[in-house]
Amino acid sequence: MEETQFLAKIRGALSQYSTLEEARVLAENKTPTLGPSPPLEEKILRFIQEVGELHNVQIIQARDWTEAREKITQVLTKREIRAIALAGKDLEPQNPIWSKWTLAKDLESVEKAQAGIIQADFGLAETGSVVLIASPEKPRIASLLPPVCYFVLPVSALLDSMGRLMEELRSLHGKGAMPAVVNVVTGPSRTADIELSLTVGVHGPGEVHVVLVG
Repeated sequence: MEETQFLAKIRGALSQYSTLEEARVLAENKTPTLGPSPPLEEKILRFIQEVGELHNVQIIQARDWTEAREKITQVLTKREIRAIALAGKDLEPQNPIWSKWTLAKDLESVEKAQAGIIQADFGLAETGSVVLIASPEKPRIASLLPPVCYFVLPVSALLDSMGRLMEELRSLHGKGAMPAVVNVVTGPSRTADIELSLTVGVHGPGEVHVVLVG
C-alpha cells in the first residue's frame, strides 16, 4: 500500500471519532511547515539534556570515529563483554580493533551477543532519541536482541524534532517510498502492566547508552 493510501485510510478511520474541526484538519492533508533548524550547538545541548532525563542512559562523547571506537572497546573490556553485534560502516567492522571480540554473523550468534554496537542514522534533540533505519548492513535484530546496546551517533546527524526527521526521510527516499522500518529508540525498552508495575527490557535492550561523535 502506498504512503498516500495508507495515510488516507488512517484519516478516514480517525475522522469517525474526531470533532468536526479535527476531521477538517485531517482531510486537508497538509504537511506542517517547519521553521529554521536551531544551531548545532543548541541541538547537542538539548540532546544531552533530554538523554540525561532518561532511565539509566549514559552518554559517551568522542571527538571522532577513531576515538569513538577506542572508547567503546575500553568499555567492552572493562565489562568483560566477549561477544557483540556490530552494525554500521563508520564503526568499521573489519577494523583490527574488534579482533578481541566475537562478532555476530547470523540470528543465532546475535541472540548470544552480550552487547550491540549500532551506528544510528539520526538523533532527535527534542526527545533524546536515536533513529535507526533498517538495512541489510544494519538489521533490526542487532539493536533488539542484545541485552545492552551502544548507539553511536555523529553530531552532524542530530535533528531538532520528529517533523524534521520526516522531512529528511522524504528527502532521502522520495515521497511514497519511505523505508520499510524506522525505529525511534528513547532509552531502554519499558512496559507496565495494569497495576503500573514497570518492567525494563521486555521488547528490546534493558540497558542503552549513546556514543556522541563530534
